[in-house]
Amino acid sequence: MNIIEIFVVIAIIVAFIFAYFKHTEYKRKIQNSSMNRAIKQKLMTQLGILNGALVGIILFYSYNMIAGLVLLPPYFLSGNAAALGAFISFLIYFVVRMRLQKQIRETNAMLW
Repeated sequence: MNIIEIFVVIAIIVAFIFAYFKHTEYKRKIQNSSMNRAIKQKLMTQLGILNGALVGIILFYSYNMIAGLVLLPPYFLSGNAAALGAFISFLIYFVVRMRLQKQIRETNAMLW
């Protein structure tokens, strides 16, 4: 791998970490809001799933890139298992995010 590929990988990981912090901030705003308790609980659960999926993406993708760069030998997972873990985490994130798209827009209107 050359330097440009390493910077692209680092940029992708930083983008996922930024998304995690944005979701955490959004979750905090919902906790402090005065919306219906049932709606709040549903959103908090689904945002917890989104945050868990983002953590999975960050960990598996980072581990896959480290194994791909041969910086560390793959002790815990093979490169294929890490790639599968990142794909499944991304798939979970994508499905839950698409299901929440409308609710998130409505909640944003109530929070702002």
